[in-house]
Amino acid sequence: MRRLHELSRRDGRIVISVTHSLAHLELYDSILVLHEGRVAYHGPPSGLTHYFSVDDTESIYPRLAKQSSEKWRRSWLKHGPAFYNKIERNRQKLIDEGN
Repeated sequence: MRRLHELSRRDGRIVISVTHSLAHLELYDSILVLHEGRVAYHGPPSGLTHYFSVDDTESIYPRLAKQSSEKWRRSWLKHGPAFYNKIERNRQKLIDEGN
């Protein structure tokens, strides 16, 4: 993951990674969490623990299992716009910094 992160930054490439691993999330700009095919979260890795109300990322999968995918989807529809605004602010900051 570190190598892919370096390549994306150095060459300005978009890297998409599909994984079940919660390691090295800090290397991602954006995380998409699906539960039974429905969006449960999409946003910066720094927002994961807050959004799922857990102390660490290892607790996310057990937390997902406690609610139906439809409930997670409805939650995301309610809270998603705030997270998308944060992504846009971070994107603009990187552009302004020349990254």
